[in-house]
Amino acid sequence: MLAMADSRGIVEGSIPGMADMARITIEECKAALVVLLSPDEYSRSKNDEGRRLREVEGGWLIINHADFKEKSRKRAAYMQEYRAKRNHDVTTCNHSVTPVTDCNRSLPPVTDTDANTDAHTDANTDKETRDGKPSAILIYPKSWDGSPEPLKAWNEWLSYRKPLGVAKNCPLLWQKQLDWLSSYSAQEAVTIINASIRNGWRGLFEPKSIHGQPPPPAKTDKNARIKADNAFVRAQNVQDAVKKLDHGKDDISRTLKVLNDAYRDCGVNAKGQTVATEAYEYWKLGEELKRNDKCEPALKG
Repeated sequence: MLAMADSRGIVEGSIPGMADMARITIEECKAALVVLLSPDEYSRSKNDEGRRLREVEGGWLIINHADFKEKSRKRAAYMQEYRAKRNHDVTTCNHSVTPVTDCNRSLPPVTDTDANTDAHTDANTDKETRDGKPSAILIYPKSWDGSPEPLKAWNEWLSYRKPLGVAKNCPLLWQKQLDWLSSYSAQEAVTIINASIRNGWRGLFEPKSIHGQPPPPAKTDKNARIKADNAFVRAQNVQDAVKKLDHGKDDISRTLKVLNDAYRDCGVNAKGQTVATEAYEYWKLGEELKRNDKCEPALKG
């Protein structure tokens, strides 16, 4: 009904129309309206003795509609402030780290053995500049000296990895990967990089062909996991609600009201049913099965 209310909190409609929208019978709709129109001494809101609805011309008035609207407004303002702060933090982080600008370079050969320290630093350090400012420094593994294949594979890895949208320009990430690759030979590093690109991985992993290590675990869909978790929680809520209906079957209307309050934040299923309504359907089916089980021996006798 909140979704159907206008800016004044008025829901226009009839009982048959509301029943059709909620996918319930007219009798169930009437019972629900009786609960919502009745005083509730346990309600958190004391407006109008805890009633949820009031009858008006052409429909019903949601008494606490202004409160719900204000909560929604505050939530929207909070999310807007949160997104602005997050975007600001990301922008600040990107400006505080000097990006790697050009990795498509070749290592100069080491020719002067008398000045091996300076030659090693020049051969293994990336000191490219961007707009006249010093760029990040990357130190390549010593085993790559004099071998163009590892650097070529590394440049291909950067070209493949950056467009994926995670840590596009993060020198710390690249340096940690280079440090890890330094524990392998130049040819093994080429094999590792090529395997990650070929399999579409976002990280570098040791292939089974090197030391018999298993490949990385298969990717899982985060959204699918979240949907499965939500479905499991809802199923548990419905099961608990059915048990509560069975215990409170002497006053179903009262029990449904309590359940609607308890599971108000759980949303609706694909049929538009709340947890209380869905549990009520299962409870009614169970009661019919119990009656049939009792009648069947009598018929046989």
